[in-house]
Amino acid sequence: MAKIFISYRRVDSNAITSRIYERLARAFGKKSVFRDVTSLPLGRDFRGVLREATAECQVMLVVIGADGVNASDEKGKRRLDNPDDFVRLEVETGLQRDEITVIPLLVEGAHMPKAEDLPESIRELVYNNALTIHDDPLFHTDMDSLITAIHGLFGRGRLSTRWLALATTLLTIGVIAAALILTRNGGGITGIATNTPTVSPSEQAIVFNPTDTPGPTLALSNMLTFTPTATFNLSNTPAPTFTPTPTFTSTDTATFTPTPTFTAIATLILTSISTATQIPTVTAPFLRIPTILPFNELGGSGNPVTSNSEWTNSILSSVSHVVNGIDMVYVPAGCFRMGNDLNAYDGSTLGVKDGGWQCFNQPFYISRYEITNDDFQRLGCTAVTPSLVLLPKRPRINITWFEADICAAKITGGRLPTEAEWEYAARGPDALIYPWGNIWNPDNLVWTGHSGDQASDVGSKPNGKSWVGAQDMAGNVWEWTKSLYEPYPYVAGGVREAIFGFTRVLRGGSVSQTAPALHAAGRYPLNSSSKYSDVGFRIVVNASA
Repeated sequence: MAKIFISYRRVDSNAITSRIYERLARAFGKKSVFRDVTSLPLGRDFRGVLREATAECQVMLVVIGADGVNASDEKGKRRLDNPDDFVRLEVETGLQRDEITVIPLLVEGAHMPKAEDLPESIRELVYNNALTIHDDPLFHTDMDSLITAIHGLFGRGRLSTRWLALATTLLTIGVIAAALILTRNGGGITGIATNTPTVSPSEQAIVFNPTDTPGPTLALSNMLTFTPTATFNLSNTPAPTFTPTPTFTSTDTATFTPTPTFTAIATLILTSISTATQIPTVTAPFLRIPTILPFNELGGSGNPVTSNSEWTNSILSSVSHVVNGIDMVYVPAGCFRMGNDLNAYDGSTLGVKDGGWQCFNQPFYISRYEITNDDFQRLGCTAVTPSLVLLPKRPRINITWFEADICAAKITGGRLPTEAEWEYAARGPDALIYPWGNIWNPDNLVWTGHSGDQASDVGSKPNGKSWVGAQDMAGNVWEWTKSLYEPYPYVAGGVREAIFGFTRVLRGGSVSQTAPALHAAGRYPLNSSSKYSDVGFRIVVNASA
């Protein structure tokens, strides 16, 4: 039997339905896809064939064109109002059978109809999650999302997209938990101290925050503890041993020297020094702690910036730091008006609505560049699908949202940016149209006009940097955000950034997009399990004074 049934009106969606059918037929085989023009056998009563096909399919795709709901017959009457209308009968059958998943497909600029615009027998359709199928250049990207979703539905009976999202997310939680356990148990130092000497100072704590990655924290409280993976008990003798080959001499000064050696200045915090007789010093190779601006400095907590130029003209705009080898730029505290761009894409439509005022009372860091193949490997991140282009400075692509989310957490305090954080870092308090300003300049980004649909090394268009110095926030590759794709106004936190969810927001456009998708306010929804050759990510780290 045909697993997929395509219901459509020839009058307004015949051409794009033909393209949809061809993609589905290549993915699932022609025998698995029913479309009346190509699938009706000669000599059969087509009414009976349609009834059989709709009754036996597992997935019904209801193609809705711009005029599909109001299409009229030769007498001028609306076709959907006729109980014998074939499209109406097809949709009724699909909605009545529990084992059929009905997916509305919006084409040719159509919007989801309101419940009152449909006959009562098919009003349930408006509550089914819809997917928009654009024309080029987004057609094949949209079809890839549809094909991925259908693959997940086959063999499972009827699953609404909400339940499919929940099932996917529950499975992912287990993967994330396992990955975090492995990450924490497999941090940068593999040696374990074999000696357990005691400490003479009584209950005194000395905390060291070294400034290179991954930052161990030392606490002297009857025991000197070194995290993430090594524990040392300090006394004057004997000296513990480690693997690989650092030396640790516990006399009045403790020295820890792994290979390679990077000297870092530690920040020493003494909770009490009344009886402490030993103050170890540390030479550590990994984490550089973020440089945080004081409360009273411009862009710090309590003193937000009010314009882009106020920050770019300040010497403080050069504040940055490196975490696990990732170059991060400082995004100062401040506010901006989100969205509200009539010429930018919001999913399937042109025109991004007003997202409301968004304020950041605390500054944060965002990676200067999209995460590269080199970054991905160095952080120990993994993905099922290899990157199609393995050059070290190219963005890491072919990665799902789940894989990007796990990779971001490899950095101390790291995560994917929320949609509001991403847009603020791209536009600033001035709410610019493009990261570099309000005037289109095709030389400031890697886009379809001159890219040949191939991403470039990150930072290849330095004149296109944003007000905080972030590169490639327009073009090159789309970037995953932490946020679920939800309508505006934007309300930060809560369900919008929840781990449960099926469709996440992409930002920034890519090598295959034209201007509307490259506006800094533009946004696009994508299945969290999808992966494409023009989708990557960048990372955010919190900063607090």
